[in-house]
Amino acid sequence: MPSNTETKEQDVQTDDWTQEKCVNTNESWEHLMHVLVEQSAKLEEEFESLEKQKADEENEYKSHVASLEKARDDKQRQHRALLAKIESVQVKLDLNSSKTTRKNFSAKVEELTAERDIKLETKKRLTQEMKEVDTKLEMLKEEQKNEKATWEQEIASLQHEMERLSRQVEESNKAALKDELAALESQRELVVSQIEDWIAEAERYLNTLRSDTSPHSSRHRIEWEKNVAMGRNSLGKLQSLYNENLKQLHKGQQLDRLPKITLPHLPHIPTIDLLNFTQYASIRPTVTQPQFHSPQRSTPPLLSAPHPLEQTVPVQRLAMPTTTRAPTMPYALPAYMLPAAAAAAAVPTAQVGIPISLAASAGPGPAATVRIPASQALPSNPQPVGKLDKLLEKLGTQFPQCTRSQIMAVLQQVKSERGTMAGMSIEDIKHQVEQKLAQNERPPPGPIAPPAGSRHTHRGPLHPAPPARPSVHAPSAHSFQPRSPQQAATVRKLCLMCQNLVEPGTQYLTNCPHTLHKE
Repeated sequence: MPSNTETKEQDVQTDDWTQEKCVNTNESWEHLMHVLVEQSAKLEEEFESLEKQKADEENEYKSHVASLEKARDDKQRQHRALLAKIESVQVKLDLNSSKTTRKNFSAKVEELTAERDIKLETKKRLTQEMKEVDTKLEMLKEEQKNEKATWEQEIASLQHEMERLSRQVEESNKAALKDELAALESQRELVVSQIEDWIAEAERYLNTLRSDTSPHSSRHRIEWEKNVAMGRNSLGKLQSLYNENLKQLHKGQQLDRLPKITLPHLPHIPTIDLLNFTQYASIRPTVTQPQFHSPQRSTPPLLSAPHPLEQTVPVQRLAMPTTTRAPTMPYALPAYMLPAAAAAAAVPTAQVGIPISLAASAGPGPAATVRIPASQALPSNPQPVGKLDKLLEKLGTQFPQCTRSQIMAVLQQVKSERGTMAGMSIEDIKHQVEQKLAQNERPPPGPIAPPAGSRHTHRGPLHPAPPARPSVHAPSAHSFQPRSPQQAATVRKLCLMCQNLVEPGTQYLTNCPHTLHKE
């Protein structure tokens, strides 16, 4: 069986291993025995040396013990001698102590008696002083109690006053922040509306340029397309700047520390007579029909009918005006002055005072014969006739606060925005004029100063500013003349406090760029 076979194999293996172990002998046993003998000899020598050292140490110890015993005996003899001396001295002291004790006792009694008397006197004096101090302490406690009550009342009243003032300051801060936000928002709306109006007017002018295909018009159109794109980019940047300023105001930044926003330089749009002719349309001059222009630019007056005293004088063609009104806000659009040659080339002019048949055949000559009265050079208020006169009379009846020239300027605005007034009823025209007057009567934004009750400054009460004047200006007789540099330098500014125009003689001189009245 397999089990018996395995058992036999194990027995055989065990016998073989045992037999091999019996005959296994180290070949270097002689060398090892020699080393063992040498080590035994060394150990015997060390043992003998240690035994000798031990014997020496025992002898030394015994001699040391003997010397210590001898010293002990000497000390004991000295101690016994000292004890004998002390006993003899003690006996002598006992004999003399009675006399000394009596003398010392009587002296001590007298000393203590005197000291007791001194202590009693000191006690009486301190008791009296303590009573006085207690009396003063009671008085001080009463006084302190009264003062404490008074102080508590004052502290309570001051706390109430502080809470009231804190509420007032918080309310004033909120109101000031609200006013600052409203002022900045209104300024942004006005600036954005002005730039949007400029973009709309530039778009209308660009549409007029697109209607002509001449090379000069193409170059002019490309230039104005770039100007319109620049205006749109500037509008987006201004929006982001105003939004950033509004965020800074919400975070608690002071209004006068906000970064100044400078408006972009927008070129002036050439004036086009939108009622009688356009830049590239056929010229249809007439004496009886008035001319309308945007209220932001002055318009040349019309010439009256021929008079017996009139004289014939040659005059150059009248170019459209290129000046704008004085800025009414710190961030105003810059005026752009066109050169005389460029203005004459960009804007065609009308021939005034010539019959229609002659005007059509006159051609682009340098001068035209215009009949001007000898008594007056340019009348500023011509008398309109026909349908326009009736329309102006109706509008003047409905809007008595406006002059005829202001109504004509508003009609010019409506005309420039719509492109034409054909097909409009009287009610539509009245509605458009009413809207334009409401827009023009918005007060211009002045420099935004921290309002009354500001979060950071406390100023005295300010007088309410008078209502702003309407921004529709009547055209004057000299409005077609370009403004000279001297006239441009004398532009009146707005007062920082009352937001009214400051006359040259009433301005208060300051070291800062602000403008103030002397009052």
